[in-house]
Amino acid sequence: MRILFLLAFCLAFVSCQHDHQAEHHASDQSHSSQHSKEHYEYRIYKASSMDQQVQVVDFLSSALIPAYHRHGVSTVGAFVPVDTSAGGYDIHTLVLLQDLSSLEGMYGSIYADPQFLNDGNAFLDQSDVDNPPYDRINTKLMVAFDSMPNLEIPSAGPSERVFEIRSYESASELRGMRKVHMFNEGGEVPIFKDLGFQPVFFAEAITGDEMPNLVYMIAFDQQESRADFWKSFGADPRWTSIKDLPQYVKTVSKIHSHIVKPIAGSDIK
Repeated sequence: MRILFLLAFCLAFVSCQHDHQAEHHASDQSHSSQHSKEHYEYRIYKASSMDQQVQVVDFLSSALIPAYHRHGVSTVGAFVPVDTSAGGYDIHTLVLLQDLSSLEGMYGSIYADPQFLNDGNAFLDQSDVDNPPYDRINTKLMVAFDSMPNLEIPSAGPSERVFEIRSYESASELRGMRKVHMFNEGGEVPIFKDLGFQPVFFAEAITGDEMPNLVYMIAFDQQESRADFWKSFGADPRWTSIKDLPQYVKTVSKIHSHIVKPIAGSDIK
């Protein structure tokens, strides 16, 4: 009888230990999942003339993008508007960060890099301060969505490929969170993929201007196909079933859309 009691005790102890390890493993997996989402720096160099745009593009292609690569950044996207008459002269960059803590050290290293300072000298140290190479730089730090935690760079495509960068503002932080929920738990992201869109990233801004907001990018192999893709999205029954749900109504107060093309040196193209 004593032996049976000891055996039962041992089995119960092992079972308890197994359950504890399983819970610990599940917690570790959840913790790992939370930290596997990528972080991005999204910049807009505000430019008011073609001359400024040319200077920024040359600086990015010849100096800053190579410096990013030398200092551990694997992926940098850089883009200009397809149509300056509609999109202006701004230059957009997306930098894949190792993590948020790396940001300060990354730029400290880049701006101490003799090759970068030499390659970008004409841009960085212009003597004519009354005619700067850009007006301002707007910067956002962003974290990828749960439903698309990593960049998905499209494979090599036609030279006429364009990208659409969309930014959604919300009237309050709570409404912004609900819109992010709509993309994730609401199932909006899978609609894009199922319909043949080529999403590059979806991300929520955690610092920057126009907050609260989210930003995402879609690739289109031909600009002419963009309207057909959006038409199919608007008609999809999954979209029509969620767009008017009470929790998602009025979650977007303003939409910004930029149709852009990659510059020389962009890793996303």
